[in-house]
Formats: sequence, C-alpha cells, structure tokens
Amino acid sequence: MTYDEADRVISDYLKSVARKLPDSFETDDMLDEIRAHILESLRDKALKNPKQERLVLAKEVLDNLGDPEDIAAEWGKAQEFEEEEQDQDSNIVRAVLKQTLALVVIVVAAWFVSTIPNSIVDFWSALIILLVFFVAEYFLRSWQKGETSKIEADIDRKR
Repeated sequence: MTYDEADRVISDYLKSVARKLPDSFETDDMLDEIRAHILESLRDKALKNPKQERLVLAKEVLDNLGDPEDIAAEWGKAQEFEEEEQDQDSNIVRAVLKQTLALVVIVVAAWFVSTIPNSIVDFWSALIILLVFFVAEYFLRSWQKGETSKIEADIDRKR
C-alpha cells in the first residue's frame, strides 16, 4: 500500500511543479529529469535504509528537493539567463550588420562624391574624410551610452 502512496505523492509533487511552469518541451524534459532524480534518490535511500517505508523515504526525497515554487523560480531564473545570452548574441549580430552597412554607405558616398564633374575631391580623400566622421560618430555614441549608464546607475543607487 505504501508503495502506491509513495508513487502518488511523487506524482502529485511533479504535477504541482508542472502547474508552476509554462507548457513547453523544455518543461517536459525538466520534469522527466526531476522524476529520474527523485526515483534515483529514492532508490539510494531505500538501499541505505531497507527497513524504512517507501512513503517516508519518498517524502524525505521531496523535502530535500524543495518546494515546487522554488523549483519553478529557479527554472525561471535559468530561462531569463538564457534569454539574456540570446539577446547579447543578437545584439552583436545587429551591431556587426549596422557597422558593415555603414561602411558600405561610406564607400558608395566616397565614390559618388569623386564622380561629380569638376570635383576637387578624389575617391580616397572622400573615403578618408567619411571614415573619420564614421569613427568619430562611433566613439561619440559609445561615450553617450556610457554616460547614460552612469546616470541610470546613480538613479538606481538613490532609490
């Protein structure tokens, strides 16, 4: 009888965890991992304490594992971290594409300026001048972002 009760307690625990998590393939995988961990821990406890009832051992394992709310909160933190990493990767790709596009525009603009009739600026001079503006603008924006971050940090500290 206690064998069925232990399985019911484990099943109820897993259902409680599942209710706290979003419905996805990742959630299903995590629940499978938790179930495997519970059963392995239960088996280890049963080998160390063969006279102990399975229900008591199952409750010990679940108590050691923590509340379903805690598991869901930890899973949420892990998901946020993964999303931040993906955001960083997409920001890097976006920045590289933006800089590449800017360089293409600079080359085209230099060519256009150098092809104007009676122009005193050749292609290389126009290219160098535009690249200087590009680099200056890049550093100016970086400096502005840094100043903005410092201001936001000061505001957060004052709160």
